[in-house]
Amino acid sequence: MSETREAAIRLASVAGLVLLAHVIDAHWRPTAARVAVAGVVFATLVLKRDLLRSRWPWVLMTVALGWVLLSIPYRLGNHHYVLCYTGLAMVLCNGRDDREFLEDIGVNLRWFLVAIMSIAVLQRVLSPTFMDGSYLGLMIARGEFFRLVYALCNSCGELAAENRAAIAAYLTGDPNSAGAITLHEPFSGFATVVRGFAVVILAVELWIAAAFAFFRSPWIRHTALLPFVVFLGFTRSEFVFASVLALIGLATCSVEQKRLRGLYSLTAVVLAACVFLFPVETGG
Repeated sequence: MSETREAAIRLASVAGLVLLAHVIDAHWRPTAARVAVAGVVFATLVLKRDLLRSRWPWVLMTVALGWVLLSIPYRLGNHHYVLCYTGLAMVLCNGRDDREFLEDIGVNLRWFLVAIMSIAVLQRVLSPTFMDGSYLGLMIARGEFFRLVYALCNSCGELAAENRAAIAAYLTGDPNSAGAITLHEPFSGFATVVRGFAVVILAVELWIAAAFAFFRSPWIRHTALLPFVVFLGFTRSEFVFASVLALIGLATCSVEQKRLRGLYSLTAVVLAACVFLFPVETGG
């Protein structure tokens, strides 16, 4: 087995479990405790390399996250579900040696990615508020999308703050006397742009599902996934979710795809660092 291949999958495994240690009890423990637990997990897996091919870390990950999902299903974000399903995909690996184990990881996570993207496309198609752009328009107007832009642009940040205040006043007002609420648009033609944005998101997710399901070319697959991962981190700051998708992309790369592995590794590390530098997302 290639040393670089082993290093890549080792990074994916360790980073995945470190992310788990950070988000599993994000609302119940102080940040310092989560960072300490993440450090212990990282050190243990580096020193005890055989644990990465054992089913037990992945069984524990799946069971722990499964328990959280069942306990508070309506307070969790995409990253909790994706981490849980990723752990399940790892549990189902049947390789008897490192080579077979790595092949199983790539196959299982490839089809897992196809499944989650297909489900995402179906959900969006069946959602009238997504297809007409009203959901995305509301999220952008509130500052939930493109947070970096809002942080750098004072006028944009003030506009989002005014919209959030208007929504809060509407929700806390008298329901019998409340009329329609009007939010400030960031620019003229906003509604048209948002509808186009919704179509682009739908097309990209469909492209990713189709690329990993039907195409053998790695460049067709990963030129769909990698930009989406970066874009997801930039637009919604879903750093944990984007990190896991980057690790899934890394795990599906072959030995020969050194540049792709390097790009995914760098992306995963940057996004994983953002998990600790910025607040953990609670939804989306």
